[in-house]
Amino acid sequence: MGIVQQTNPSQMVNLLDEVQRLKQANIISAAILAQKTAEMVKLQRENEELRKLVHTDRLTGLRTREFFELEFERHRPKDRVLPSERISSQNTGLGLAFVDVDKFKSINDNYGHLHGDKVLVAIATLLTEKVRSTDLVVRWGGDEFLILFPRTSIDGLNMVSEQIRTAVEALKFGFMDRSVAVSIGLTHTQVDHPDLAKAMIKYADDAMYEAKRTGSNRVVFGQKIP
Repeated sequence: MGIVQQTNPSQMVNLLDEVQRLKQANIISAAILAQKTAEMVKLQRENEELRKLVHTDRLTGLRTREFFELEFERHRPKDRVLPSERISSQNTGLGLAFVDVDKFKSINDNYGHLHGDKVLVAIATLLTEKVRSTDLVVRWGGDEFLILFPRTSIDGLNMVSEQIRTAVEALKFGFMDRSVAVSIGLTHTQVDHPDLAKAMIKYADDAMYEAKRTGSNRVVFGQKIP
């Protein structure tokens, strides 16, 4: 028969103490882990809020030029579209609108900068209401705005831009005895290349100045990137 080794009372007490110590250690470790996790989540939220503040225009609440430059990279055309397919591709391509308030300096000069700010805020609000949730509206600077339209056709780009133009013209301001207007320049592409953002901004900007040159309060489609 084998020999059964008995555990004396003192050994049992020590074992129970060790088990209890381990349990307490685990509880403490879990509490520390929970605390650290909560601190990390809080820090992530604060960092996200900081990023939003850095990339948000204080006056209008729109995204900034810096945010546009970062976001543009996500919306570059992914697929190379053959020339024969470009006309029939109604829901592909990247559109850009350059929106500039007509005679904005005279609004500031005649009604004051505070009222000029109210005009900018109203237009910014209108722009965000008229576009899709997937589109990006940014304040480019001063009285200039850019709208990036991912996955859109040329017809769709023209249509929404004309809706924006007429909606701005219909805005009413109690402190003004005249309507506000915008000139909008457009460009569109279905292909990618290294300087795409720069090229699209230039073509849309050129088209916007053409709209101003030919009478203002107009939408002009500029050069299409081949």
